[in-house]
Amino acid sequence: MFTTKFKKIIEDSDFPSDLVFNVDETGLFWKKLPSRTYISREEKSAPGFKASKDQLALLLGGNTSRTLKLKPLLVYHFENPRVMKGILKSHLPVIWTSNRKAWVMQQIFSEWYSKHFCHSVLQFCNQNNLP
Repeated sequence: MFTTKFKKIIEDSDFPSDLVFNVDETGLFWKKLPSRTYISREEKSAPGFKASKDQLALLLGGNTSRTLKLKPLLVYHFENPRVMKGILKSHLPVIWTSNRKAWVMQQIFSEWYSKHFCHSVLQFCNQNNLP
């Protein structure tokens, strides 16, 4: 319903597709084991396996004309995981932030929007002579 109304507004106003953006959040369980396995009927569970809940959140976005892909926002449990020791986060292909639950909270989204999204869109508009 909303998407059809939104599409009609965009079409009626002759809005350039370079200035229509879509951003979405997704979760990635990168250590998760399968919830089901094939085990014998005698065994009720697979011993020694505990489902890992290690996850991260990604915020991905770009414009509808596919001419600008925004740098992804990554939200992880820890600000400085042991594995990242000695690696500068500014050199990563993502914007690294942390949150205890690895969720994109309102504060994180607002900070990303004001610091990264607006800056990227303004730079894109200046380069392509867009309003």
